[in-house]
Amino acid sequence: MIAIIGSIAMLVALISAFLWLIVIFLKKDRLKAPLRKTFIISGIIFLWCGFITMINHPDDSDEKVITHHMKKEHSTHHVKKEHKKKKAHQLKVYPITVQSVSSKNKYFIINGKTNAPDRAKIYVRSIYNNNCARSNKDEWAKVNNHQFRALININDLTSQKVCPIGKEIITEAFAINNYESENWDAPYNSGLKKKVKETNIKNRRL
Repeated sequence: MIAIIGSIAMLVALISAFLWLIVIFLKKDRLKAPLRKTFIISGIIFLWCGFITMINHPDDSDEKVITHHMKKEHSTHHVKKEHKKKKAHQLKVYPITVQSVSSKNKYFIINGKTNAPDRAKIYVRSIYNNNCARSNKDEWAKVNNHQFRALININDLTSQKVCPIGKEIITEAFAINNYESENWDAPYNSGLKKKVKETNIKNRRL
C-alpha cells in the first residue's frame, strides 16, 4: 500500500513539474522576471520532490521476496526440528549379552550387560509371542548403568511344566528404547519384529 501511494505521489510531482516548465517556456516573454523566477524555482522543487519520492519509496517486490525467504527459512527450520524430534522418539533395539542364568521357584534369573541407555527395557520373546522378562516388582526389567537383571517364568519359554536341568532355551532377547507399550508383557508386533531384524538380533540360548 505504501509503495502504491509513493508511486502516485512521484507521478503527480513529475507531471506537475513538467507542465510548470512548459508554461514557463511558452510564456516566458509575458511573465515578469520575478514571477518567471518563482515559476522556475517551483518547477525545480517539484522535480526534486518527485525524484526523492522515487528513490526512497519501498520496493514492494523486494519486501515480498524477503518475506517469502523468511517464511521459507522458518518452514525449513520447523521441518528439521520436527524431524529431529520424531527421530529422537523412534523405537530403538539394542543387543544384550547374558552373563549368567540361574533358576529359582520356576523362574529363570538372567543377568547381563548392554550398550542400551539407562531405563531401556529388556525384552525376551516368549513362546506366546510377547515379552516375558520382568523385574521382581512385576514391571519392565530395565537397564541401569548398562547392566540388567530380569525374571522369566519358565513356562513362558517352554511348554513343559518343569524345565529339565541343562536344557537350552533358544529365543530372542534384546533391549528396547522408546517402546510404546507401558505393559511389560507387550506383544511381539510387526513394528518390533522389523526393528529386531534391522538390528540383526539373533536367537540366543538361555
